[in-house]
Amino acid sequence: MYCCLFILIFISSAFVGCGRKSSSPIEAVLATFHNPHSPEVLIAAHRAVHLKFPENSLAAIQHAIDLGVAIIEIDVRQSADGKLILMHDKTVDRMTGGSGRVDSFTWAEIKTLHLKSAPGDTLVHFVPTLEQALFLGKDDLMFDLDVKSAVLADLVALVQKTGTQRQVMFFNHDFAVLDSIKKLDPQLIVLPRAETLADVEQIIRRFHSPVIQINADIFNVRVDSLIKKSGANLWVNSLGAIDKKARNVNVTSAYSPFIVGNADIVQTDHPDLWLTFLKEQKQKI
Repeated sequence: MYCCLFILIFISSAFVGCGRKSSSPIEAVLATFHNPHSPEVLIAAHRAVHLKFPENSLAAIQHAIDLGVAIIEIDVRQSADGKLILMHDKTVDRMTGGSGRVDSFTWAEIKTLHLKSAPGDTLVHFVPTLEQALFLGKDDLMFDLDVKSAVLADLVALVQKTGTQRQVMFFNHDFAVLDSIKKLDPQLIVLPRAETLADVEQIIRRFHSPVIQINADIFNVRVDSLIKKSGANLWVNSLGAIDKKARNVNVTSAYSPFIVGNADIVQTDHPDLWLTFLKEQKQKI
């Protein structure tokens, strides 16, 4: 009798276990993102993780997923025939063997171009579409779309089509562009950037965004308090001199001020260093 009861319990547990779906990494990222008081710091990889692979490439995005990066920043442009692709520059010259403006090429022409690889990278990389990028990272991370040049209605429609609305942020220096995106879909997340305290105050009134990016020179207690009081995440960049200091001099001295200053999200060219640093900080607690 006891044996039968044990078997029945075991089988029931097995069915319950099979019925549960394991939570994908994006759910944990979103939970932290929507809790600006979380002690967790989310790392945003600038142009995806381009330490080993070309910037904005699918390989760089996959590398971000493999490292456990929470957010990738990628650059969006549009081809002559309307295909949304990833490319930082106005021209394809720096990143490919081709020459000319992105918006002068059709998608059929762009997809034949090879991305330039770093030394030691034997893979062949092609210019990806935004749709490919969104589907690749959909279960794992958030996207910061730097809108370089695109028809906004096309961009919003693609995000809606891929079902990635809740994990995509739209970045542009021009607040009017962000206004237009919100008009197309009020539920979308915009990522406004503040260069002054007055900018921060205007952004809070104008966008009610869950995230505000600031320049490093206004990264102080007053700005942090203002942003946190609004219910938003504080996004700061360690790009440039700070990342170089971490790589070439000392990681702790370079990155500790971001922890002391209560940054919620840090954008970096060296997510590998940041993730190791954060892991070591947790071990010290």
